[in-house]
Amino acid sequence: MGNAGDAACSPELIQQEKVRRRERFLAMDDEEFKACERYLRVEEMYDDVIHAVNSKLALRWGELSNRQKAWAKLYCLCNHIDEPQTRLGEALLLLRKCSTTDLPTDVVQHYIGKLRGLITLYPGKVTDEFFRSQIEDIRDSIRDFLPNEERSLCDNAQIADYSCTSDCFRIVV
Repeated sequence: MGNAGDAACSPELIQQEKVRRRERFLAMDDEEFKACERYLRVEEMYDDVIHAVNSKLALRWGELSNRQKAWAKLYCLCNHIDEPQTRLGEALLLLRKCSTTDLPTDVVQHYIGKLRGLITLYPGKVTDEFFRSQIEDIRDSIRDFLPNEERSLCDNAQIADYSCTSDCFRIVV
């Protein structure tokens, strides 16, 4: 393929065109979409369209309750324990917010105490496995307090605008 020279399109224009081409498939019902599947696969657009659909359906961070956000931070910490201090601090703040309305105060205080203890011990004084198992216990306990609707949304494990070093809650095709 040769150099397009002056006829070359800007990357922004190409991106806009890709979005425009996908948009018409996003509003289709299941039957219409199924009829277009072969075309989308031939044009190598199928995965992009499915990703766009899943992105639209996924929750955004701002739509989550504080207890869901706390669960998500702890879930993220269980997935990968690189540089945990910031996420531990965020989980503590979220738990504090939960103590007034979302979770029983005594339960929150217990978990805050456990997390503070982990902050002082990790890394160095406890193993990665112990740290991860402690975070898992707290995460699973918080999940048990979630109402069924909130729990099922967490189980979906897709948050459209959550970003971390390990792609937790990434929208999958």
